Amino acid sequence: MNGPAYGAGAEIALASDIVLASEASTFAFSGGRVGALCCISGILGPLTMNGRKVVEMNLTGNTVNAQEAQLYGLVNQVVPPAALESLAKMVFDEITHVSPISNASFKRIRRSLVTRRSLTVAYDELLRTITSKDFKTGAKAFAQKTPAKYYP
Repeated sequence: MNGPAYGAGAEIALASDIVLASEASTFAFSGGRVGALCCISGILGPLTMNGRKVVEMNLTGNTVNAQEAQLYGLVNQVVPPAALESLAKMVFDEITHVSPISNASFKRIRRSLVTRRSLTVAYDELLRTITSKDFKTGAKAFAQKTPAKYYP
């Protein structure tokens, strides 16, 4: 990561095996700010991040910087922007020295923690949010570059 990762971008980072970030990176599970939902973070967040922080980030939509994201378990390593590419090459090289079957087996075990039921609930809740009045309100506010007002 070398910049902002908000909403689905932060969820892609969360779902990734290894996340390398520059000091210029920021992260937010901000779907709720536009009336949507970062549903995958509700499943994967507790498996990889500090559970309380992933809840706070979803309920507030607040942003964390790269160092905070590392502290909370969203990011593996943080370096200056100019060092990001060399770090990525180094990590890739380290991976090539580990058995592919071992890595594949580890990833299968990790994926087995995510159930079909949890994915179904996440999909249903995402659909519920993006077809709601709140989503229309949030999308309009986003387009106008103003904060959404969900409460009177």
